[in-house]
Amino acid sequence: MNPLFEWAVNPAKLAPLGFTDAHIHFGAGFLAIIAFYFFFRPIIRWLIDLDWKKALTFLTVSGIYLFITTWIELYQGLTGTGNMEWRDLANSTLAMISFGIFLFISHLISSIINYMKTRKKKTVPQQNARV
Repeated sequence: MNPLFEWAVNPAKLAPLGFTDAHIHFGAGFLAIIAFYFFFRPIIRWLIDLDWKKALTFLTVSGIYLFITTWIELYQGLTGTGNMEWRDLANSTLAMISFGIFLFISHLISSIINYMKTRKKKTVPQQNARV
């Protein structure tokens, strides 16, 4: 069994009940998914209410991209077609974070420009043309 779970679960006490390491890992994974679901649900709901399509798209695409790159690295390591290097995943994650920062800065700049335009339109007095 993974030493990570041994502090919380004593497999020797669960073995007579028929629980194996696979059952314990399944239960821990299931509980982790439930915890993540209830933790991130209000955040996602808040982003939907704010209509932050760019942020939601970025988070979704980043998760999918990270899953695919992790799967490719694991596949290379398991089949022996390449070296499984965590450095490749770190570089992919750095690229993802860099794009997120770029997206945030571009959104911030466009928001400031739109704010300045709307503020300028409100402060310019309307002059009536005399005929």
